[in-house]
Amino acid sequence: GVLVFPDTDACLALCPDLPADASAAQLVADTRVRRHFQSLLDNFARQSTGSSNRIARAMFLEESLSLEAGEVTDKGSINQRALLQNRPNLVEELYSDPPSPRVMIAEK
Repeated sequence: GVLVFPDTDACLALCPDLPADASAAQLVADTRVRRHFQSLLDNFARQSTGSSNRIARAMFLEESLSLEAGEVTDKGSINQRALLQNRPNLVEELYSDPPSPRVMIAEK
């Protein structure tokens, strides 16, 4: 599973009628963004050759990475350990069964 930080510019390009200052929550809830990402996720799943290179589920994050919480390193990389420690509820939601409506499931 993956937690996805949306590229707001790319999302806005899919939704030209939304205001330029639309929140990440508005963008990731838009059916056009979800449909596009679902298509990408499904295509990636079809091309995977095994569980080690397959993404089975994904969920957009509505909040940016937190520099103050140590989620970004000095070099600008994502600090996965800090992200997982700071957002355990999102990880739990990503793997919940049945999945929440915010979780996208890859289909082959």
